[in-house]
Amino acid sequence: MGKTTVELPDPLLRQIKVASAQDGISLKQFFAEAARERLRQRHGTAGAGEFNPPWMQAFGGLRDLKQETRRIQRIIDKEFGQIDEDDWR
Repeated sequence: MGKTTVELPDPLLRQIKVASAQDGISLKQFFAEAARERLRQRHGTAGAGEFNPPWMQAFGGLRDLKQETRRIQRIIDKEFGQIDEDDWR
């Protein structure tokens, strides 16, 4: 696995840190997913070592919903984790 150093404008890096925290993923994972998505968009194909079955061409974009689903689930868990016991009596 390779390593590199990337310089980013501070405001962009702050946005990336917030987004990765909201998604519950590491910066490493965030950058890897962003790079894969950019390559998919650029080449219209899957990344190295990935295979897209024919149905994926139509529905493959839905995989991005996984992160959004996790984000929504964290919000739900947080809200329902704060239920007052008196409300249940």
